[in-house]
Parts: sequence; structure tokens; C-alpha cells
Amino acid sequence: MSDRYYPSPYYPHDCPESFSPSTVAVLQNAALGATVGAAAATAAQIKRHDADHRLALNDVLQAGAVTGLTTAAATLVGQSLGCSKTLTRFAAMFVTSATLMYLLNPSKQGESQ
Repeated sequence: MSDRYYPSPYYPHDCPESFSPSTVAVLQNAALGATVGAAAATAAQIKRHDADHRLALNDVLQAGAVTGLTTAAATLVGQSLGCSKTLTRFAAMFVTSATLMYLLNPSKQGESQ
């Protein structure tokens, strides 16, 4: 067993033993990212909610899916770099996340904020 710190409420023993620890970490981080993304989208929807607009469930689900996939990809990149310098690893994870967020979010052309 590793002495690694897991910043999520999930621990390696919560998943079936048929998965490797790396796979378990990716799945758990994807679930955590999806939860945070959906929560942020829900909060944004509620904040701009008024009498003329309804909550857009599709936007919330899309945000959860995009952030879940992005978090999983960033986790994979971080794992692939292993013992690299921390700054290098985080920079690679940031670039991966920013790129995926850009590619997976549809353009909002014509919308004013």
C-alpha cells in the first residue's frame, strides 16, 4: 500500500481489486471533477436564474461531463510524468486541462455575458 494522500473522499479500497491503483485514481478523480463541474454549473445557473429563465439541466450535465473527462485526462498526464519535477507535471496537467476544456465546450458565439 502506498503512503499517498488522496484529496477525494474515495480511497483505493473502495473499488474492485480488478483495477490497478492508477486506474482507480483516474476514475475517482474523474468522478470528483464531474461533481465539482456540475456543482459550479448549478451555482452559475442559480445565480443568473430569474423569472424569465429556467435552469438548464443540459448545461449542468455537460459541465459535469466535460470537467470529469478533463480531470481524468489531467490525472493520466500527471501519472505518465511520474517523478518529474512538480512544476513540470502541473504545467503539463494545466495545458491538458485547458486544451480539453477549449475543445469540449461548444462556442458561445453571439451570446453576451
